[in-house]
Amino acid sequence: QSAISFSIEPQDVLRAYDVAESKKLQVIGIFHSHPARPAPSNTDKKFMEINPVVWLIYSTTEQEFKAYVYDSDVREVAVKITV
Repeated sequence: QSAISFSIEPQDVLRAYDVAESKKLQVIGIFHSHPARPAPSNTDKKFMEINPVVWLIYSTTEQEFKAYVYDSDVREVAVKITV
């Protein structure tokens, strides 16, 4: 178990999806950072099963982005980030 963790209430996630839908938008991904590797934690993996979108994770130590999706298992996907 990480000494640093983040959680969000399920009703807050649902509210975000509802707001997007009311504005005729679509949630296409979830972004968050990790203090170590840019890889899904066990908690992330559980939430990925019920949120089938791209999960973009940024490592604050490695300064690197990686993206993942869940379709029967977690797999890394390529994304292009332009600024």
